[in-house]
Amino acid sequence: TFVRTASSVTAGGVPLPIQCTRWSCQAYRPVRSTVSQRGSAVADALAGTAQYMVKRGRYRRGEGWGYEVRLPAGVPLTTPPAAISAWITRGVTQANSRPFPRPAERARLWQPSAGGPVFLLTQNFDAVRSYNPANTYALAIVHLGDRIRGGEPFVQAFAGGERILTLE
Repeated sequence: TFVRTASSVTAGGVPLPIQCTRWSCQAYRPVRSTVSQRGSAVADALAGTAQYMVKRGRYRRGEGWGYEVRLPAGVPLTTPPAAISAWITRGVTQANSRPFPRPAERARLWQPSAGGPVFLLTQNFDAVRSYNPANTYALAIVHLGDRIRGGEPFVQAFAGGERILTLE
């Protein structure tokens, strides 16, 4: 049931923009008092989502979510998480050939689909997953954020004819 008030629309007592960011009522209730009155329901939704990822997901401001990488032969995808400096020692490089900015960061390997790009994922990727546990959702969100900030598309194509995620 939707209810319109002078300042917002609610569904089941939860502001509609919060509903649109896929908050469950249980997840929204603990943060609503700290994010309300920021000026709009949209601002509340975004602020609440960010606060949720910081508190529950342990998001680390100023760090990235991960890196698209190239693996040398012989590095299995099942290798346990390690510091990026250890991945560099094993011959892992960024797919865009740039140096890794934070070699002390811990990361794990992930390949969304066989034959497609491979990623080193850090704590911030897992923080996004704390909000929605689907790996593909988290990858879409973090890559969209990169692209909005002027980042480049993925270097390697996804297998199976899937389009590379773009802003177009």
